Amino acid sequence: MKKRMIHLLLVSVFTATTLIGCKQTVPVSKPGSHARISEVLVVLDKALWEGELGDSVRSALGTFYPYLNQPEPMFSIIYRDPADFDETYSVFRNILLFVLEPERDGGTIQKETDHWAKPQTVIQLNGNTSETLLGLFEKNREAIMKAFDDSEIRRLKGVMKSINKEGNAQQIAKNLGVNIAVPEGYYLAKQKTGFVWARKVIKSQTQESSFWIATVPYTDTAQFSPDRILALRDSVCKAHIPVQDQVSYMGTETRFGALSKVIRLNGYYTVETRGFWRTFGNHSMGGPFLNYLVLDEKKERLVMIDCYVFKPNENKRDLIRQLEGIVHTLQL
Repeated sequence: MKKRMIHLLLVSVFTATTLIGCKQTVPVSKPGSHARISEVLVVLDKALWEGELGDSVRSALGTFYPYLNQPEPMFSIIYRDPADFDETYSVFRNILLFVLEPERDGGTIQKETDHWAKPQTVIQLNGNTSETLLGLFEKNREAIMKAFDDSEIRRLKGVMKSINKEGNAQQIAKNLGVNIAVPEGYYLAKQKTGFVWARKVIKSQTQESSFWIATVPYTDTAQFSPDRILALRDSVCKAHIPVQDQVSYMGTETRFGALSKVIRLNGYYTVETRGFWRTFGNHSMGGPFLNYLVLDEKKERLVMIDCYVFKPNENKRDLIRQLEGIVHTLQL
């Protein structure tokens, strides 16, 4: 790698849980970044890539994305040796950059945002030995994964806003008092008081990427328990999401459990739940779902946003990612 380009990224103090960036003087105008959804460019000496450090990086980035029917990694890896890292690759959206500097003392790690392109996240690890670099990476593994995850959400959120269909978004706002992007390709399949269903059906109705929104009064914190969330989800699905024959309906596949966690969605207290859905009745269908139960304190209500994908025997990560981007445009 060219030393000039390496040292454009200044080093700074790090913690095990948070990666800290620093202010720099950089050009105001930057090119747009390039990459497919959830791709990370790893820049590392070939000998280290083929050793323990490379194994650790592949293991971390290749962790399975949760609750997909087919195993898919959290991030797809593009590898380049430092000698090949030039201006072409510097505009990659997510870059994990390792710099081996035998003359330095110890190691450092830094995160940079929008350094060479926009949007972009660059994480650089500097170390005097391969062992130092490995220790830095493993100590900061979770923070690094989160930084790239946040990068993808930030980018997809911007994309969904840019292709928002104002008419459909305005109908949702009028019905539910919820502002959310409805990208091109989606249509409003059903609207009831307190409920909207937006669908995107592709490949002659053999695949689907959709989301629905429902509102209910907020009564107590017990409504955020995993069992209550899934019960509410199932009741809404049974009432509003018919399947083909109008007799079958969508519900939660309970045999594989679900994964819930508390997050802050644009500042709102939210419980995110991932799991699998299936149909009940005459048709056998299923796939992954991503559910958000959001507290709207001002209106003393809960807003549930449920996203699901139907894409039999094919990869689904990128569609779920796109739905995440839609949800993160939410404003109450």
